[in-house]
Amino acid sequence: VILQGNLNTSDVQVSSPTPNAGEILTYKITLKNPNPILEDVLLTNTLPDELSYVGGLTASSGDTQIDGNTITWSGPVGPGAPVIILYQARVSDTITSPQALSNTIIIKDGLGHTIERVVTVIINGIVEYLPLIKH
Repeated sequence: VILQGNLNTSDVQVSSPTPNAGEILTYKITLKNPNPILEDVLLTNTLPDELSYVGGLTASSGDTQIDGNTITWSGPVGPGAPVIILYQARVSDTITSPQALSNTIIIKDGLGHTIERVVTVIINGIVEYLPLIKH
């Protein structure tokens, strides 16, 4: 059996699940590989029209680039040392009603496998906290 690296446990998180129009969100992408090193990983994140990149693009290793609203990262992902990619984007201030907004990250592992990670927020959502009743 030949072990190959994989990025199946990689994930993406966002700073607020219910942002308001005009709010700045911080996205955190974590690339995790429990197996042998993957040398040529490529991540692409083209932001949806309702988001605009505002800055803060950093990565714990590898190379990052921004071209308009497309963020790319490339580099190796080894075992035991996740790669953390951070950036900020602003929600369009023209959104006036509640709306779901999904941001899709595409990750190619360099071995011919592609995985997608999607994070969804509800813009202008209403958060209600219901009481917890214990019997």
